[in-house]
Amino acid sequence: MAKDIFTITDADVGNLTEVIKKQQQVPMAAQSTFCDIWPQAKTALELLNTFIVTIPGTGFFAKAAIGIVIAAGDAASNAVCK
Repeated sequence: MAKDIFTITDADVGNLTEVIKKQQQVPMAAQSTFCDIWPQAKTALELLNTFIVTIPGTGFFAKAAIGIVIAAGDAASNAVCK
């Protein structure tokens, strides 16, 4: 399983959060939209990640990619959402 080989730690998310915080300010409209949508998007991605491994030939890589998107989304949320 991808989870056994590819792991994103809380420290990884924390480090990415700090990098995002140091970047130029995100436009307010984009920030607001992201912050409103991210919780639902994360829930959908987590659900997809529970059964993506059942798709022959793509499950392993898709699971890792979805994990990266979730970690990046969490970091962005921690950095720009209040």
